[in-house]
Amino acid sequence: MPGTYFWHDHSTLNRADGLMGPLIVQPPADVPPLDTADASAVLFLKDWWHFTGNAMAFRLNRPFDPTKATGDTGAWCWVGLPKSLLINGKGNYADCEDVYKREVNKTLPSGNVTAAKDVLSPNACVAGQLGPTAEPSTCSVKAAGSSSCNPQREVVTIKPGSTTRLRIINAGTLVYMTVCFEKHNVTVVALDAAPVEPKTFNECVDVNTGQRVDVLLKADQAVGSYWISVGSQYRKGAPAAYAVLKYEGSKAQPNPDNIIQPGPFVNKKWNTTTTLSFKPNPLLVAADATNKPKSAAYLAPKAPLQSFKLPDKLDKRIVL
Repeated sequence: MPGTYFWHDHSTLNRADGLMGPLIVQPPADVPPLDTADASAVLFLKDWWHFTGNAMAFRLNRPFDPTKATGDTGAWCWVGLPKSLLINGKGNYADCEDVYKREVNKTLPSGNVTAAKDVLSPNACVAGQLGPTAEPSTCSVKAAGSSSCNPQREVVTIKPGSTTRLRIINAGTLVYMTVCFEKHNVTVVALDAAPVEPKTFNECVDVNTGQRVDVLLKADQAVGSYWISVGSQYRKGAPAAYAVLKYEGSKAQPNPDNIIQPGPFVNKKWNTTTTLSFKPNPLLVAADATNKPKSAAYLAPKAPLQSFKLPDKLDKRIVL
């Protein structure tokens, strides 16, 4: 089916190290699109640790039951929160450098004491403790291009008056994310590649790990630069990430005061009612003059349902 997908490694936790990427399936050229846009862009989101996926897997594969842990195996240990979120592979650790910090011999709110550090990470490992409960109130974010830091931020350029299809992919290992577009409404048109009845939201949409959300964004604001803020949900103390939505011809930088800090992101997430409110795009089930659903040409053009044999020749070869 045409739509937004992504590929990733299935060996241990190598995908946590970045062995993944977007996979966009376009509909046939002779099939009318269900929605129209002047341009298209991918927002590939990822959570990022400062140690490898194998190191994380090693910690998680230790015996969870402390009575079964030995001196050789060690005990199960949580991997902690990511140090950064990445947008199309770009991020800035300095944005929230001290969001997740655990000290040795510190009593946590749970009563546990951080008595030792795990050699595989800078964070102390406490049995039964799934991360700190303290959440930062601010996050020192610099404007893109600031001379006081060297931010690596993705820039999405749009033309005034145009509509851009943004394919949002949460390829994270752990973090449920909310994505907000400063001063811009976005219309959800597809979820996990499936076209849905268009639904418009004020700035923010949710995307869980492994999910894909396609939105249409209309460039209807004053020419300038705006923040794309990506925050973590249900993981107190997790970082946020920021990209720039830039109007073509603008030389302005986004206002640092307009970002959404990590803490307030909790007020931006969808509720259960919103999550369950999406319906299939009615154009997929509408019948044409022959009383056949229009989805037939979109989902499986010129192919009988039983034809799952391998093609005679390859159109494209991908080597990893």
